Amino acid sequence: AVTLTADDKTITYGDAVNFNAHTYTHNGIVSGDTVDVTYTTDYTTGANVGTYTITPVPNGTYNNYDFTLENGTLTVVKRDATITAEDKTIVYGADLDTVTLTYAQENLVASAPSGVTLEVVDFVESSVPGTTFTVKATSSNENYNFTFVDGTLTVVKKDLTVTAGNATVVYGSEADLSAVTPNVVGLVGEDTIDVTYTTDYEVGDGAGKSFNIMPAGAHDYYNITFVNGVLTVLQKDANVTLNDASVTYGDQLPTLTVKEVTGTVLGDSLDYEISVDYEAGVT
Repeated sequence: AVTLTADDKTITYGDAVNFNAHTYTHNGIVSGDTVDVTYTTDYTTGANVGTYTITPVPNGTYNNYDFTLENGTLTVVKRDATITAEDKTIVYGADLDTVTLTYAQENLVASAPSGVTLEVVDFVESSVPGTTFTVKATSSNENYNFTFVDGTLTVVKKDLTVTAGNATVVYGSEADLSAVTPNVVGLVGEDTIDVTYTTDYEVGDGAGKSFNIMPAGAHDYYNITFVNGVLTVLQKDANVTLNDASVTYGDQLPTLTVKEVTGTVLGDSLDYEISVDYEAGVT
């Protein structure tokens, strides 16, 4: 009997096996004779790392030989692959579960290998902008020799909106913005922001007109959007006082005169008319 043994073969996890050029060994085939052999295996592409059987199968009939067939071993070894945790950002004050961690891969058989997990190491909530944390990838998949590359989670500023309140000013007066209060949307926890105000109003601007109340301020933890308030100019009270007058019954009303005008500002003069409901001869 001639023993015909399939040679061993090694492939990498995920690769297809190719027996086109595979060989065998023997212990007695006569020189000059050839035996055409094909091979089968219990391995299927994508099967786990491990060992599988290579079975030799002579093609045709060889009347001069009584073959004893010996299997070879197909060894599937781990595939080298790289998992890179991708860099991410998190908004100041946000929960970690608002961030979707992802990774890039190189040389994987599938786009999402079993067992890959991502973790932010020692994350501290409400860390200030500019703080960084390490993002680590791990995997329990035994079919790979993994190289893991860390990523970075960076805390970035939070968006904040500051809207100035509205106010009024009496015509001719200085604008007093000390009582203006802001509407602030987006502060985290006990954070506060100091807001100051300016206006494009000038003393002497006319009643009925509106001007901007412009807020300003800064905070290291926020990207601030400022929204103007409205300063409305109100009419000022002014008084015209007449001198007392008398008239004899039946006579015409004497000319009435102004005693004083109070309340005007900035050198303004008032246009006014004097009228009375007196009629001569009316008791």
